[in-house]
Amino acid sequence: MTLPPTTDPLLDAADLQAIIDSSADCIKVLDLDARVLSMNAGGMKTMEITDFSVCQGLLWPTFWEGEARAQVEQALDAARAGQTTTFEGAARTFAGTPKWWEVRVSPLRAPDGAVTRLLASSRDITARTVAKQQLVEAQHQLKTHAQVLEVRVEQRERALEAFVRFTTQVASSTDLNDLATAASDILRDAVGGAISGFYLVKGEMAYPVVFSSNTPAEVIAARRAGLALSAPLVASALARRGTAFVGGEAGRLQSVGHASALSVTAYHHGDQPYALFAAGTPRPEWTAQEQAIIESVGRGLGLALERAQQSRQLQERTAGLDAFVAFSEASSTTTDLLVLARAAVEVLETTLQVVSAVYFELDGDLWKARVWSEGFAPEVVAVLTAGLPQDAPSSAEAIRTRQAVFVPGWSAGSVAIAETEAFGAGAFYPCFVGDTPRGLLGMGTQRAGDWTPREEAVFKAVGRSLTLALERAERAAQLAARTVQVTEAARAQAAFVAFTEAVGSETDVHSLARLATSVVQAQMDEVSAVYYERCGDVWQAVAWSADVSPDGAAQLRRGAALDAPNFQEAVASGAVVFSDGWNAHAHALPETTMYGAAAFYPLVIGGETLAILAVGKPTGLHWSPREQATVRAVGRGLGLVLERTAQARELTVQRDALASRTQELLAANEELDAFTYSASHDLRTPIRHVMGFADLARAALVRNQPEKIGRNLDIIQQGAMRMNGLIDGMLMLSRAGRQDFQPRMVSLEPLVVQAQQDAQLEFPEQVIDVQFPGGVMVWGDGTLLQQIMTNLIGNAVKYSTRQDVSRVTVQVDETETEWTVAVHDNGVGFDPRYGGKLFGIFQRLHTQEAFPGIGVGLATVRRIALKHGGRVFAESVLGQGATFGVTLPKPMA
Repeated sequence: MTLPPTTDPLLDAADLQAIIDSSADCIKVLDLDARVLSMNAGGMKTMEITDFSVCQGLLWPTFWEGEARAQVEQALDAARAGQTTTFEGAARTFAGTPKWWEVRVSPLRAPDGAVTRLLASSRDITARTVAKQQLVEAQHQLKTHAQVLEVRVEQRERALEAFVRFTTQVASSTDLNDLATAASDILRDAVGGAISGFYLVKGEMAYPVVFSSNTPAEVIAARRAGLALSAPLVASALARRGTAFVGGEAGRLQSVGHASALSVTAYHHGDQPYALFAAGTPRPEWTAQEQAIIESVGRGLGLALERAQQSRQLQERTAGLDAFVAFSEASSTTTDLLVLARAAVEVLETTLQVVSAVYFELDGDLWKARVWSEGFAPEVVAVLTAGLPQDAPSSAEAIRTRQAVFVPGWSAGSVAIAETEAFGAGAFYPCFVGDTPRGLLGMGTQRAGDWTPREEAVFKAVGRSLTLALERAERAAQLAARTVQVTEAARAQAAFVAFTEAVGSETDVHSLARLATSVVQAQMDEVSAVYYERCGDVWQAVAWSADVSPDGAAQLRRGAALDAPNFQEAVASGAVVFSDGWNAHAHALPETTMYGAAAFYPLVIGGETLAILAVGKPTGLHWSPREQATVRAVGRGLGLVLERTAQARELTVQRDALASRTQELLAANEELDAFTYSASHDLRTPIRHVMGFADLARAALVRNQPEKIGRNLDIIQQGAMRMNGLIDGMLMLSRAGRQDFQPRMVSLEPLVVQAQQDAQLEFPEQVIDVQFPGGVMVWGDGTLLQQIMTNLIGNAVKYSTRQDVSRVTVQVDETETEWTVAVHDNGVGFDPRYGGKLFGIFQRLHTQEAFPGIGVGLATVRRIALKHGGRVFAESVLGQGATFGVTLPKPMA
């Protein structure tokens, strides 16, 4: 929308327009028929309008629908009558997005007070409206939730009361009958005469233990046969591991004719079902409150059952702990396996008294007795010592399950152990160390029947204790072996640390090799160490320990053949080679006859074996573990340091190359900008001259003015020549950037001489005096450096042609990292404020008439200097000559 001019001196129409356009409100000016005349930019964005023409001239009420449209029409009528109206309504944007709007419609008056237009402003209040609606909905949900909670709290209070009553009544009892009776009585009183029963699971059935006192006799008689675990309600409770309910016809069908509403609560020991608590009532359905009470009493009974089970387990664990302590005391001072087994047998006999015990070890395919009780009959001992087959049923099951196996109702034939008919029960405990069965503990009793829980607990405890003792004995043996290994590793680590400390920040390869040979000699008595590098077709010795004599060093310098056996084996395997009983001639190293053993450690750098650390031992024919560890440690340390040194050198090269490439890219970007500018400006200027003076020449031809025609044609020719020179300069600069780079050491003197000759040819009338140092060598591409010197000296002569003699001095300064080549002249100089522009393409500080040129020479110098990794500089005082120069980096060693 556009505003009329304002008389406010501080805020003109453009300011007001900007303020209105920046508003997110949709501000529209309408005619009296409500057609849209204009709209602010912010409003178009809010209304999702990309082109105002799509809504210009449309009737604004058509943007609205239903009740909102009626509100719009009323607001428009009021505005036409001179009143302002505000309302809220829903409408879609032009993109179809539904939104809520706060709308204000006002009249716009002419100076005489007449209403001539209408102003409608719409503000997006979608977020606020949605939030308000969500708040109302949340308040409604909160009220409903509070009502539900009141009901649930009442139910929980009744259930909690039942739970507290049950818990108080059975607080000190662990008897199953007492616990079940208490639960039944409380459920009967709390749930209107409900009947109940407690069942214990055996196999696929659950059999009754206790019924509530109000259970009818016919129900008791019907349920004596038990509940099948597959019955729907029972299966549901087992799956939930909690309480399941059923009512109506489904409940009646699962009852025995007395109840319709039924419930079953299932209890588990681990993953196995243990007991059921069932309840019923003649009513067709349980109320929610009754279900809560049943679940609460069921939970209380479950906790009481867990407490009773824990009490029994505690008694068993106490017996087992006593046996464990007794065995631990008997076996605490030994790691002998048979002594430990004897202690286990004696603890079982002493603790249980009516048992005999035996310990077996695997011998081939048989479990043979190693230790046994004195109570075994001789014929039984003969069978046990002869061995039990691995596939004997009970012992095989113990090994397979890795758990104790108890065999009630012992039968010598069924267990495949002859002469054991006198026993009434047996047991086996497998003793594993890791995944290997190391022993088998057996126990038998002549008492008929099953093992008591106490006997089972004691046998398991002794079996576990014996297994732990066997593991301890195994670990003790491993620890002794490990102690030897750790001692050797510590010595090797000391050698590695000594080498690392000696290295410090050293990066010279040969210095590192000498350090390695000295560390080897210091860490090992009477050894020699030599560092070989691969050089052509031999392994060349370049460093050796201090004990090597001058004559020996001379022999080492001759090197060893690449195919010398031990060298070749070390390279092929990539691992250290220890050669005991050294034979110097057999290994093609005749100068090493004084050694009895030798070692060769390959040093792999960048995936290739480039060096070998050789160690010779003059005393003894074998390498000890300590000596081998020392050689490995120093070899590993030297290899790591050499690898690190090679990587550092490679990273330095890559960094320098990247820096050089970055400079080239920056220069290329700058030159690309210059080329773009040239195409749009420098090249266009002579073209404009040619076109303009061609038009003048044509006009002079029409008027028959030959003298003007000639003058115009001369100017046209000058413009064409100027354009041709600019194009040649661009091509020359481009060729300088594409030319191959072949650096080497180059003498600067012939380059300066050639540059002086080129300048003399360009300025034949000028006397030129060039002074330069002789014998200076720099690193670079000779062809490209010639272009640098030609451009710098030619530039110096050009701007000193107003002097009788052009005096040019070439000065070279050298540092550790680069050469600086500077060219001084006695010319006109330049304003130093503009020195940074001189090396850009077509950049000149003087007119063509004063000093002809196209401004490419110094740009070429800069490109070549950057290609060498150097830089350019220019210094001057106006009227006192100038200095232009480049820096050239030195090559890396």
